[in-house]
Amino acid sequence: MDEGSSRTLNDVSGFEYLTSDDENDAANDVEFDESVDVDGHKVAELLEVIVSRSIRVDSRLLLLAVRRDWPHVILSLGHAKTPVDMNVRGKDGITPLMLAAREGRLACLQALLQSGKVDIDAADDAQRTAVMHAAYRGQLHCVQKLLKMGASIDVETVDGTTLLMASCYGGLAPVAQLLLNNGAEVDAANANGFTALLFAASEGSQECVNVLLQAGANINIASQGLLTTLMAASSGGLPDFVVYLLTHGRKKDLESKDENGWTALMHAAVAGEDQCAAILLKAGADINVIGTDGFALLSVAVVGNLVWLVRHILEHGDRRLFNHKDSHLMSPVHEACSTGNDQCLKVTLFYYYICNI
Repeated sequence: MDEGSSRTLNDVSGFEYLTSDDENDAANDVEFDESVDVDGHKVAELLEVIVSRSIRVDSRLLLLAVRRDWPHVILSLGHAKTPVDMNVRGKDGITPLMLAAREGRLACLQALLQSGKVDIDAADDAQRTAVMHAAYRGQLHCVQKLLKMGASIDVETVDGTTLLMASCYGGLAPVAQLLLNNGAEVDAANANGFTALLFAASEGSQECVNVLLQAGANINIASQGLLTTLMAASSGGLPDFVVYLLTHGRKKDLESKDENGWTALMHAAVAGEDQCAAILLKAGADINVIGTDGFALLSVAVVGNLVWLVRHILEHGDRRLFNHKDSHLMSPVHEACSTGNDQCLKVTLFYYYICNI
C-alpha cells in the first residue's frame, strides 16, 4: 500500500455494521471482568508499588500479562512513570496487542489501547497486523474493537493475504461483508493463488461463502497448487456449496486434479466428509483414481474413516486397488492399522480374505 492510502472505519461506510448494541464506544470507559485471576491482581498491586518508585520494569512483562490474561497488570504498566515499551516485540515480531488480538483477550486488548501508547497498525515479521491476527483466529469482538479504534483495513501480509481473506479464513462473515461494502476486491489472490472464496470453502464457512457469492466471487478458480473451489468445498465439509458448484461450475472440475493428482472426492474422503463424498459419488466421480503421489482413493477413504466408501470401492472398484501401495509402501490394510480405524480394518481384512481364498 502507498503511504497515506491506508483507510480506517472512520473513512468508510458501514461503521455501525460491526457495532454491538451493548458495547461501550468510549475508549476510556473500560470495565474488566472481576473474575480475573487473583495472581494477576497481586502482580498489579506489586507493580503499582514498583512504578510509583520509578523502578524500571522489563517491557516483556507485557507479553506475559497478555498470555496470563492480566489486564490489570497491563493497566499498571500503561500508566507507569518509567518508560515501558507497549510495542515490545516477542517471537516472530509479535507485539502485546497482536497477541491479545490473536488469543481473543479482549480485556487485555482494551487495556493496551487505553494506554494510548500502542501502534495499532504495527506488523509482525510476516506483515500481519493485530486486526489480521484477530481475523485469522475468528476473534470477532477483537476485530470489532480494533476497527472501531482505527485499525487500517487496507493491510496485507508478505504473501499478499488481505484482511478479507483472513476474515474468511476465520469465518467472520460480518467482517467480510463490511470489507466488501467498502471496496475490498472479492477475487484478489495471494501468492499461493488463494482467494477469499478458497479460504472460506477450505475452512468450512458457508456464511462467508454466501457473502462472497452475493458479491460476485468467481467460482471457476484454482490455486497455484491447482486446488479448485470444488476441492476446497469438499474438504471443508460444505455439501450445499458442493451441489451448487456441480450445478453452476465447470463440469470438468468433478475429475480435475490438484498438484498431487487428487480429485475433489479424494479431498472429501481424507477429510472424512461423508455428505460431500456421497454427493460427488452420485455425480459420477471416479472411484479408481490414484494420485501422482501414489495415494489411491481407497487408501485416503481409510484414512478418513469413511467405512461405507471403503466398502463401496472394494465392491465396485478395480480389485487391484486392494493390494495397491502408496509412496510410503502402505496398502489399505496398513493404513487401517496405522490410523486405528477398526471398522475400516475389519472391512479391508474381510475383502483380503475373499480375494485370497
